[in-house]
Amino acid sequence: MFCSCAAAIKAPAAIGLAFVAWTWLGPKASIRDRLRPIGIAVIVATATLAVWTWLAGFGFGWVNNLLSNGTVRSWAAPATAVGLALTNTLHAFGWHGVAVGSVLSVTRLLGLLTAAGFTLWLLWHAEERGWVRSLALSLILFVELGPVVQPWYLAWGLVLLAASYKGREHFWLLALSITGPFIGMPGGRALLIDLVHSNPLLIAVAVAILGGVLILPMGRWTQWSWPGEELEPASPIPISSD
Repeated sequence: MFCSCAAAIKAPAAIGLAFVAWTWLGPKASIRDRLRPIGIAVIVATATLAVWTWLAGFGFGWVNNLLSNGTVRSWAAPATAVGLALTNTLHAFGWHGVAVGSVLSVTRLLGLLTAAGFTLWLLWHAEERGWVRSLALSLILFVELGPVVQPWYLAWGLVLLAASYKGREHFWLLALSITGPFIGMPGGRALLIDLVHSNPLLIAVAVAILGGVLILPMGRWTQWSWPGEELEPASPIPISSD
């Protein structure tokens, strides 16, 4: 129910519904047994969305707008950036007949198919890897390989990954948490232009300070130096019978 309500606000929450339904009966359940929770989940989700749509009073027009964010062309999204870069390259070689919209449709579709493929693999191995951790990685994949990447989109998976990461995955968790808020920063192009025309000495000092701020937390006294694999429990000390 909670995942269904979340999906009514933001569609990717439906991925959580799939993971919950698939793992509901535990790791020993057969594929046939898992179909019942999945069917119940589909019915509950459909009923929930129908009720909220009826209460909102706007009809089902929102279904056609699920991919409306695709009209935004942001270099922060890898699938979109590849499409734009490829189109610009083709135009530079004189292939002006290639429409940017057509290329973006292909690269974005490939991105979503890649995310879907990895999600199916994560879903299949959810119990052995931990379904919460697998769901977190799936949400991050759909964000990074989707048509548009907004800073707050990363929070969907980062919150779950923060509670379920293993080994040195915390490195990527912290890296995304630090860099994520700067994705799509307003005035980014103006900032780059100002940096090009700024005093190189001041930029060098700023980079050194920023580097120190980022590198200091990586010292051996912090969790960055923790071993990646979990420590094995110590063997019990044998007790002599003498």
